[in-house]
Amino acid sequence: MLIIFVIIGMFIFGGLMLLATVSSLWLMESLDIVWSVYLIHQLGLYPLGLYNTVIKVLITCILPFAFVSYYPATYLLGKEGSNIALLAPIVMAIIWFVAIKTWGFALKRYKSSGS
Repeated sequence: MLIIFVIIGMFIFGGLMLLATVSSLWLMESLDIVWSVYLIHQLGLYPLGLYNTVIKVLITCILPFAFVSYYPATYLLGKEGSNIALLAPIVMAIIWFVAIKTWGFALKRYKSSGS
């Protein structure tokens, strides 16, 4: 299970970063968005009990970085309520579906500056 969770976590992280970098096709200064998403990833490294409900929803549902490290760790350690980690493949599929669709949408509407 550890190897499976590592691979799934890699794809979740990659898909979320792809979504963040798509902004570079529309914005001149998109590094701030990419950096902000990366920093939000750091929240998923700590127990969710430390955070208020807004942060929990953010790193579980909106930018689900908790499925990269926190939920798999609780599952592997056998903690109570850790079965949510088994949703990680579904989360990964949803993220990549949205990322690929967003990437395609962005490429179709991309206009070069001409330089």
